[in-house]
Amino acid sequence: MIAQSSGEDDVLTDFLTAQGIETRVAYYGKSTFVIGREALFDELELIYRLDEEELLICQFSAKQGPQGLGGAVAKLIDLIKQIQRSVPAVKALRAMILAVPDDPEMDQAHRRLAKMLLDRGAFWRQQVDGRWLVYPMQAVG
Repeated sequence: MIAQSSGEDDVLTDFLTAQGIETRVAYYGKSTFVIGREALFDELELIYRLDEEELLICQFSAKQGPQGLGGAVAKLIDLIKQIQRSVPAVKALRAMILAVPDDPEMDQAHRRLAKMLLDRGAFWRQQVDGRWLVYPMQAVG
């Protein structure tokens, strides 16, 4: 069993570090409340947390770059595939993918990410706190 990540290193953070990806503690807004870790990519800002054996995507957005949000979604999907192959302790990914009506480009990226994960076997699960997309992380070749 994997303990909840509270900003301390965990198997996923260790994997990212071994891949040369820098991470740092992520806080809720400007508070001192730790929500997880932020992984620093050229094209993607990703805040994640590991809850037991489940990777929780807290937030993702594109950095300004030639590929924009499309590149960020592709990078996130690529990262998910790498985690599937290399971090067997992570059994599922969970994300609350919300509509972003005031940002059509981000809204489209969220819908694209959901569709790509649904096409790969994800499913929607209604929970007390809302509707979550759950993606089982079976190993891939």
